[in-house]
Amino acid sequence: MAAPPQQMQIPKDLVETLILILRDHPDLKQREGLLKLEKPDPSNGDTHKNLEFFRLKRLIRAIQSKQFSDAIKEKPEVMRNLKNQTRADCIQVIVLLLQLKFLTPVIKPAHQVLKKEFKVKPSKKFPTILAITAEIIKTVEESEDLDIADYKIDFAKPELSDDRYFCWNITPLDKTRLSKQVSPAEASLEQEKTTSTIWDKLKIVLIVSIGITLVLYPVWPYKMRVGVYYLSYGVLGLLAAFFVMAILRYVLYLLTLPVCKSQGGFWIFPNLFEDCGFFDSFKPLYGFGEVQTYSYIKKMKKQKSKEKKALKQQPKN
Repeated sequence: MAAPPQQMQIPKDLVETLILILRDHPDLKQREGLLKLEKPDPSNGDTHKNLEFFRLKRLIRAIQSKQFSDAIKEKPEVMRNLKNQTRADCIQVIVLLLQLKFLTPVIKPAHQVLKKEFKVKPSKKFPTILAITAEIIKTVEESEDLDIADYKIDFAKPELSDDRYFCWNITPLDKTRLSKQVSPAEASLEQEKTTSTIWDKLKIVLIVSIGITLVLYPVWPYKMRVGVYYLSYGVLGLLAAFFVMAILRYVLYLLTLPVCKSQGGFWIFPNLFEDCGFFDSFKPLYGFGEVQTYSYIKKMKKQKSKEKKALKQQPKN
């Protein structure tokens, strides 16, 4: 791999904050691959590791994205040293990621090349990728069928770098170790989410408790069962009264329609079936037509608001 441009010195904590934006950026179009490890993993003995890889040109697009630009503009101390306007600026950011070992340059040889040249059995499920190491470079140089130019990464020449592959050394689970700096707005949003989650859990517990309580009805105390018995009759009575009232108000409307046709008929509780609050459904007690309904009043307010805006937008002579 050709020598990259000169490295910049930027505080590591700020770079770690920025890497959170790039790690799962949609412009990367990441693919999951199987990286052949130089040494077996001491924790589990695995010789391969699942990692996400992408092309260099995709990383440059992510660095030049609006999301990344907004992030560095929010931090003046970063903006003094970090830019993303040109390709050279983006390469400097990539060099920082390599310097901090967030990225690893890799190659994705064909299956036949993996078997013949690198003595690696390719995976059928994921593309097999190899980290560019001194051993890999030596194998390529000694091979008669491979061209070393196809494995070089020259940042100064797009044709020798843009289609080269890189993979993350930071898995999504490892992102929790980064020093994530949260803005006040994000903190407030996170707090609202936490509160909402707690409230949702409480509602689930409440629903389950009510269900268990109803199932245990036969073992309730006698007085409690009698009270619930009469209460259920009261609820049924209210429902019956509601349906009777709904039928009577409609019958009354039909009877008064010939007399009050110009006014739109006579209604008891005009807002009974309107999209409004419970108590607002019973206000007013009576009315004519749809003039006093909630939807009509709302519609008229919107119309007046539009008329006012139209008057304001008219040019003054």
